[in-house]
Amino acid sequence: MDINAHFHAFLETTVNLPEAKLTQLDSRVSAITNALQRDSVIGPMYKEHIPQGSWAHQTIIRPVGAFDEFDADILLHLEEQDDWADPREYLKQVRAAFKRSSTYNTMVQKKNRCVRIDYANDCHVDVVPCLTLTDGRQVIIAEVDYSSAPLMLYEGAIHMVQSVPYQVERLDWEGRKAYVTRTHVDYYTDAIDYTRLKVLERFDGGISGAGTCHHGEVHVVRRVAGYKKIRYYTHENIGYGPVTLPDQEMHTSSVWWQLPQHELERLFTSRQEMLDAFLGAAAALHLVAKVAVMADASDLQKAVGSGDGAWFASGDGRGRGTLRSTDGSVSDPDRHDTFVPTVYLYDNFPGGIGQSEPLWHRQRKMVTHARELVDRCACKAGCPACVGPVLAVQETSEVTPKALALRVLEALSAA
Repeated sequence: MDINAHFHAFLETTVNLPEAKLTQLDSRVSAITNALQRDSVIGPMYKEHIPQGSWAHQTIIRPVGAFDEFDADILLHLEEQDDWADPREYLKQVRAAFKRSSTYNTMVQKKNRCVRIDYANDCHVDVVPCLTLTDGRQVIIAEVDYSSAPLMLYEGAIHMVQSVPYQVERLDWEGRKAYVTRTHVDYYTDAIDYTRLKVLERFDGGISGAGTCHHGEVHVVRRVAGYKKIRYYTHENIGYGPVTLPDQEMHTSSVWWQLPQHELERLFTSRQEMLDAFLGAAAALHLVAKVAVMADASDLQKAVGSGDGAWFASGDGRGRGTLRSTDGSVSDPDRHDTFVPTVYLYDNFPGGIGQSEPLWHRQRKMVTHARELVDRCACKAGCPACVGPVLAVQETSEVTPKALALRVLEALSAA
């Protein structure tokens, strides 16, 4: 069964707005902006209009009911007016411009942050005035929590604020500020980060099938080494960039699973298989754990590495597990005398926030549910809903990522 084909058909026939509606929306927006450009007040101030949100990304959802409406958002870029000190004046004047139009004077509605043009029982267009300040003033547009900042605000990053893309021009790490500018790009950025853990103290531990499970305190070191530029829609990689930020370190609580060396050698033919298997098992356990403690993905993190912090593992561009030394360089798994991969689930806050302890108490159910999740998933080789994304070439491989992850989970849940 070609799942991709069924999914695309589902999008086209059920989820996405029909192409005819999108074409009609484009015509309506053009008419709206043309009317504003002809207005005696707004016309001289008009600079451009910028599609926003789902309309900009061509992902507007088809309304469910016959009389349900879909919506589109546009930014109306205007020149700053010295005598309009109150930002609400721009909103007032845009609404007044529509009121002066014989076409839109009965269709306009005032909202808190926009002016809405309503096409009854079909759609509405929200027009949001925006300005470029001409005197060098800087405005705070958003805040990001400290632990997430290295993954989102490195120099060169594309940071989205309410579906508006901004590019990070300069990062003042010590001052806790990122300076951004509004931009128009056809790609987004994705941070390349490495995480390694070292066990500091074991609070508790026990048998987990053929392996062990522990709860304790760990030292976490996270490094953002670079970022990828990925094009919208096609997801092709169109470039890289370096990131030079200090390592982020913290002590936190964690729960982790291991299998002994002899069990690993019985289950797998190579250490490469072991890495791939544990990365897949970590993805499944992470999915189950987030539901078990109702945690956000950014609050509860996963990692695969050694218990002593000598190495850690991450996926590469070929869909394979890569072992890295403490300095981030690629290392050969066969060069290590002892090789015991470990799955960690840890609180992503210094000192922990109490998520790992309930996971420890439910560790047997966690492993069982993770195994059932992977085993019952309808995919053939693996997918984001079980062991994480896989490449097309892995779907036809002799041993799939899904099969490898199942070996780990079955061993950890064996009676």
